[in-house]
Amino acid sequence: MKTKTSEYEIFRMPPDGRYIRAQVVGETPAGLDAGRSAYLREFSRHEARVERGTETSLTCIIRRRQSC
Repeated sequence: MKTKTSEYEIFRMPPDGRYIRAQVVGETPAGLDAGRSAYLREFSRHEARVERGTETSLTCIIRRRQSC
């Protein structure tokens, strides 16, 4: 899965056990915020959250459960 807008891009990473991870890359810090918010809102029922220690000024990795 790859989602691209003018502000951010989301790349789905290979599944890791029970979790699916996605990398959000923003064009600007505001773009990162928009991408992170969109992904977390879309997968809120899958307990999506930003992994600790993976967030930089323009990227972050979000982890969510594969099934509800």
